[in-house]
Amino acid sequence: MNNNNLYQVLEKYAADSAVILDNTDDSDVRFSWRYKRKRKAIITAYRKTSEQPLGFDKKYRKVRFGQKIRFAVFVAVTALLMTGAAAYITHYVGGLMAKQYDDHSDGFALDWENAPRTLEKTYRINYDLSDFDMEIVCDDEYQYWEYYSKQEPSYQYINFSYGVKEGFQNARLNTEDSKVENIQLNGYEILYYEQPNGSKSFIWDNGEYILEFHTNSDYDFAVKIISTIKEVEFC
Repeated sequence: MNNNNLYQVLEKYAADSAVILDNTDDSDVRFSWRYKRKRKAIITAYRKTSEQPLGFDKKYRKVRFGQKIRFAVFVAVTALLMTGAAAYITHYVGGLMAKQYDDHSDGFALDWENAPRTLEKTYRINYDLSDFDMEIVCDDEYQYWEYYSKQEPSYQYINFSYGVKEGFQNARLNTEDSKVENIQLNGYEILYYEQPNGSKSFIWDNGEYILEFHTNSDYDFAVKIISTIKEVEFC
């Protein structure tokens, strides 16, 4: 392959890559602006190096070593950007969607536009946790969050919160080395995962709000507590 033909092939490859990377709105592949910026920089830099004066091909019939290196780097890096940016699994659990990458997941409430924009209902745990210390971490119009902990016989914690769906957009979930599952509990589909350190997370959409329950306690104990979470009314 002579130099002119090589550059024509590279130009076509760059154009095809640009089409693939730029037309992903309706697919399950999402490319961040960082990936797109890097890709554009690589293509621009390569095109500058490929500009040669007229008659260049007549003088040099072989592809020089430096050009081979540039070609190999361009193909390898572009392929890395394309495959790396798309490496996630999509989970649909009830009214939730989670895009699971190698080191985390991004969580989304799907029907947030039609959900309440502020907290209009109250939910509480109706399980005897008197042997835990309890702290209210957040109590505003968008989120309510309780934190329970005890030190003996070993450290245990419970995080219970609920909030508006609008606030659960691109929420980062610590699912590294975890299996995301869909479990059924209390009539809801619940997104569940357990981290290697034993921490367990239960997240679900009750139709109006997103509820979360995180704990390092035993799974069966966690299920018992979650089963008591109910809407309450204050006089």
